[in-house]
Amino acid sequence: MQPKVSIADLPLVQGRNGPIAGRFLLEGARFGLDHLTVVLGELAPGQSVGIHFHEYEELFIIHGGRGTFTLGATTVEAGPGDVVLIPTGVPHGFTNHTEETWYLSGVAAAGRLIGTIVDTGHRHHQPSPDTA
Repeated sequence: MQPKVSIADLPLVQGRNGPIAGRFLLEGARFGLDHLTVVLGELAPGQSVGIHFHEYEELFIIHGGRGTFTLGATTVEAGPGDVVLIPTGVPHGFTNHTEETWYLSGVAAAGRLIGTIVDTGHRHHQPSPDTA
């Protein structure tokens, strides 16, 4: 296992319509970590991630900007210094509803980023960097 990874060497997160600018993916399984994935990045004003769920726990650390998380039937505003906790199986999504960039990091208790999109039931996973 390599002890250090440069963010510049990480692939972009793949959305339904291709790569998402400004969101970098460190899938632990690529680096010998079976239970850890980190998404580092930003959401531009008006950008959102639709309602989905995972079969593992997840949390988001907010570094700058503000946005709204929907967690099941609950909506919370999150800004710098906040940590949003998402239990296994809870449908969630988030939106930058402001005029400034929202900086956040997501940490998942899984070696690969896999989610199920609620409105379609489609199970989405990131393609291998070797095949993307």
